[in-house]
Amino acid sequence: MLFYNNHSIQISRASKFLLISSSLYYLFTINFSTFQPIKNLNFINAMHVLKDKPFPKGITLKNQDNEDVNLDTMVGTGKPSIVFFYPKDETYGCTQEVCHFRDSYSVFSEAGATVLGISPDSPDSHKNFIAKQNLPFQLLSDSQGEARKAFVVQQQFMGMVNGRVTYLINRDGIIVDVFNSQLNFSGHAKKAVEFVKNQMASDK
Repeated sequence: MLFYNNHSIQISRASKFLLISSSLYYLFTINFSTFQPIKNLNFINAMHVLKDKPFPKGITLKNQDNEDVNLDTMVGTGKPSIVFFYPKDETYGCTQEVCHFRDSYSVFSEAGATVLGISPDSPDSHKNFIAKQNLPFQLLSDSQGEARKAFVVQQQFMGMVNGRVTYLINRDGIIVDVFNSQLNFSGHAKKAVEFVKNQMASDK
């Protein structure tokens, strides 16, 4: 129910949906490089239920080449791992995010770290996204939401948008930190770089 000039106005579910959809469209199509109030918001990461626990086992997803990738063979194998979930290929925020991971990849490579991106998109979509953005790491297709459920990735904006969450996993497969921010696109890679450098320092 809305109020206008002290009069109540009943709106239908369809109208509510259109109102929310329009707001989300505006949010994700504005130019974040010039919209400073949104860009500079500080997001607080709440304690995640998987923090300080082993990463979820038994998950196999298709990569960009339609090959099966078992996370058990990639994560917790003696080197640090970064597993980041993002909403959708080719969107503004997700392109910004994966490119920040790409630009920081030399740090991950030097540490022998595994970097895996996961979204609901198809292997073909991932293949095109990788080629277009020149990404040096694999993207996995979680079309059924199996991985999101196992990693407890919450949906955002009233359940209409998939969450953007990065899991930082040590050499033993323990999730030591979780970075959860829908709009701080660059923060995910920055947090991952900090994590990997700390892991490298502890090895010395």
